[in-house]
Amino acid sequence: MEFVVFQEKSIKFPPVIINESQIERVEKLSILGLSIRDLKWNDYVDKTVNKASKRICLLKQLKRFGLDAGDLKCFYVASIRLWSTRVFVGSN
Repeated sequence: MEFVVFQEKSIKFPPVIINESQIERVEKLSILGLSIRDLKWNDYVDKTVNKASKRICLLKQLKRFGLDAGDLKCFYVASIRLWSTRVFVGSN
């Protein structure tokens, strides 16, 4: 188990022990693929942009290799649009 303290000042907390196991304090927490550090989404956004960039690059390579428009659209819908919709919904 781990816990994160979201405070600007570094405070020395006593160790947290549950069932004779010490809980580790961490600077960054990842839950279900979502990385949080200091209550900011920067790590998660960087990871998401990197993933999208790789998929768009692959789409460009498929176009360069001569895939027809229908196949390119199928790849786009399956690997970029559906994925990015899941990521960016509600980010307004």
